[in-house]
Amino acid sequence: MNFTPILGEMPGTIWIWILGPFAIIALFLAVASLLSYRKMKFTPTTAIKDLQEGKVEVKGTVQARGPLLESPLSRSPCVCYVLFLDVTIGSGKHSYNHTFFHEIKSTSLVVEDGTGVATIKTDDLIWESGKAKHVALLAHNNSLNFDQTCLAKAPTSSFGIQYGQKIDLPNELYMNLGTDRIERCDDIREVYLKDGDPLYIQGYARKIHSDSAEQDHSKPKPQWEIGANPKKGKWNTGIWVSIKSEEESMATSYRVFKYALTTGLFLSGLLIIILLICNFIL
Repeated sequence: MNFTPILGEMPGTIWIWILGPFAIIALFLAVASLLSYRKMKFTPTTAIKDLQEGKVEVKGTVQARGPLLESPLSRSPCVCYVLFLDVTIGSGKHSYNHTFFHEIKSTSLVVEDGTGVATIKTDDLIWESGKAKHVALLAHNNSLNFDQTCLAKAPTSSFGIQYGQKIDLPNELYMNLGTDRIERCDDIREVYLKDGDPLYIQGYARKIHSDSAEQDHSKPKPQWEIGANPKKGKWNTGIWVSIKSEEESMATSYRVFKYALTTGLFLSGLLIIILLICNFIL
């Protein structure tokens, strides 16, 4: 096949606009994944009894100290849940998601590692990207995405998206949130923690000052709260909580790094070759 007419009609600057952004995104993702991998690899895990104020990495198990909650969408027993309602603004490539409602609730809970217990400042888990809100919690999740007919769209099952209509949503969801909110939303997202889930936490430890001298030794009170780093940056959530182990998280980050780096280098090399060919032909 003769590519000369095609390349002649598409100057090098056009190829830069086509391939350049994808190459930059891939390389940026590779760098971010590598930094995440190195942070997990070189940050030592601290036992809760040895915590000091500052950045920490903790492994443990979540334990409910109060009555269990029920997640709004899947109706599953949980110790903490986060719910997001999104609406799509605009259409096509100019569209974006706007989170017009979010709710985070938790029962009294602690993280236990065999040496002590600590609490999690769950409000710190929420972070924003543009007009959309997200949660720095990798746990059990459920989501629904609706089209204009109020039918759930059917993306691949790997996204965990259910099928159905808004009318099939739990009655409790309508009662708690109101019909107007449900009818307005295009996406419903839910993330929740179950009692007994293993936890891997990166965050910032703060000492809890309690005035009570009485303590139930069968259920020791937490002396530490883990929340977001007060010096977190715009693109840094300052806290990360996951039910995946550190080893699983590291493996995922390294795998993303390899694939993203390969893709970024391939696109960059392809762009250079095309520019050289265009320059030679033109």
